[in-house]
Amino acid sequence: MEESTPVVSEGSGQPDSAQATPGKQAVGSRESAPAPAQPAQLIVEIPVNRIERNPQQPRVEFSGAELDELAASLQQHGVLQPLLVVRKPLEPGQPERFEIIAGERRWRAAQSIHLATVPCIVRDDLPERERLEISLVENLQRKDLNPIEEASAFRRLNTEFGLTHGDIATRVGKSRPAVSNTMRLLDLPAAMQESLVKGEINYGQARALLSVLDPLQRQVIFEKMRKGEISARVLERMQRGRKPRRARKEGDPEILSYERELAQTLGAPVRIKPLGSGGVIEVDYFSWEELSGITQRILKEREAESSSTDDPTTPPTLPPGS
Repeated sequence: MEESTPVVSEGSGQPDSAQATPGKQAVGSRESAPAPAQPAQLIVEIPVNRIERNPQQPRVEFSGAELDELAASLQQHGVLQPLLVVRKPLEPGQPERFEIIAGERRWRAAQSIHLATVPCIVRDDLPERERLEISLVENLQRKDLNPIEEASAFRRLNTEFGLTHGDIATRVGKSRPAVSNTMRLLDLPAAMQESLVKGEINYGQARALLSVLDPLQRQVIFEKMRKGEISARVLERMQRGRKPRRARKEGDPEILSYERELAQTLGAPVRIKPLGSGGVIEVDYFSWEELSGITQRILKEREAESSSTDDPTTPPTLPPGS
């Protein structure tokens, strides 16, 4: 069967003729008083292999299980909701190609079951800025983005389109604080963002990590979260019980080295505060079990040091000059 492609009359931005989806008719084409102010949006069948993904699509991760479930639905019921696409610049000697504005999941699922065509609405009348905004908002409203993809989409709406956090909240049906808190996830180091995407830590834990401003402490706590040794609730409770710390400037490299060594030995965040000729060592713990573990490690180190001192095979240290 020969594939047909929608034909658009010059300047109309809408198809003049196309292979109609069986059982469907053009939007606004009914005889009973169509709204004159709305442009006709014909649903046309477009070959799947002439459609391309939007490189600005905010979603990067697509669950194989979700696509399989959607593909099974498409096989049984067909594509009930048309894709929103825009015509790409025509290349000499090449057939028309289209870029997705909204509907990439449906397109991917259709590919997986080898559908020849999918129903589409061609919106050449949309300026590029509006296409991008529709693509972002459509994904956000469907709630199928991971937290980092969602945060990146929010940031694009804010920086590229000038939308305030309140504007974004209204468009996607969230509260303004929820939008702001999600965007803050992009302040985490790349490794922590990746861990959140992979599901090694959850959204609540990632938010709790933002309250830890000291990079070394944050890293130690992050590793504990990945191992399931500390929850977001425990960390937040501990943070409420202390004065917030500012992220400190780079200090003495030797002190920082001692902090790292102690943190690795004790398995807990450590902070050294030099005070004159002395100082203070702070060790954070998040449960009685962890405190017990830290204590046991300290005692074990002391016992090891004591046994090496008392070892009769260890030669005595002679005083200088003897």
